[in-house]
Amino acid sequence: MAGSGGGTPPAFDPDLEHWERRVYETRIGQLGILRAYAEKWRTGIIALTGLLSAASVVAAPKLSEINADARVQIIGLGIGGLVILIIGVALAMRASIGIPGRKVLLLPQAIRDWEIWESKVSRVCIILSLVCTLVGLSAILGATAISALNLKG
Repeated sequence: MAGSGGGTPPAFDPDLEHWERRVYETRIGQLGILRAYAEKWRTGIIALTGLLSAASVVAAPKLSEINADARVQIIGLGIGGLVILIIGVALAMRASIGIPGRKVLLLPQAIRDWEIWESKVSRVCIILSLVCTLVGLSAILGATAISALNLKG
């Protein structure tokens, strides 16, 4: 009776064993993979935030050419966008390095549980960092659009 569970055991499949080992290795290395990705993401956001900060300093003198209501909107969106980008950088840093100084017990169960927890936290921090980056950029682009539409002259 095939499929009833009472037959002969399945034949040894070296290919299946290879893939089982790959699943295990991937699960074990997941935290390192996430941290490496977050480190690259963090570096990109820091560069972007620095570039936008420098651009806002260069553009600041032109604010005097814009009416007062639009100026308040531009400043609010610009500062808000930069603050949100900085929060995104902090989240990416948390994902890439974890919490410094946190103790890990040298027991297999404790290490496994810690890696699983850190992998989940890193994944969430990366996603939140991406959201912050998109929102921060949207705010800064909004400030740029308002500025372009309200220049006198």
